Amino acid sequence: MKTVRMSLLTVVWGTQVAGLSGCAVPGENISKKGVLTVQRVPSTKVDILWADVYKIEDSLVVRGVVRRRNYSSQPLQVHVDVAVLSAAGKTLEEAVGQDVWGPRRLAGKGFNYDPFEVRLPVAPPEGGTVKLVCHAGSRDVHLATGITRN
Repeated sequence: MKTVRMSLLTVVWGTQVAGLSGCAVPGENISKKGVLTVQRVPSTKVDILWADVYKIEDSLVVRGVVRRRNYSSQPLQVHVDVAVLSAAGKTLEEAVGQDVWGPRRLAGKGFNYDPFEVRLPVAPPEGGTVKLVCHAGSRDVHLATGITRN
């Protein structure tokens, strides 16, 4: 019974990963083509395992996966801050992603990843950078730039 359940979980997880890897996004993955670079800033509690940037018309969609750094039996509320920088380093656009719950991370107990997606209404700058910072806690207070959300 346990092996059947694990097999079913593996199939479900594989389907989710296939959807996140770009199959479900109708845009062009410009981070893989080298148009933009993705900079992931390290966090003390959460890791951004991977992130891709897609161009959809004149906007950007940043998709990726976060995972808790430490093993814990409690979920953790996190959000991802995204800034689009020009080639000269000027900030063109900033956005704060929706809160996601970083799942519990237990040794040997399944998959501990949580997907995120942030949309930005800006055309991709040639040679620019997309900077990602993951924060623990609610997005109401955006610590990276000091913006307070309502």
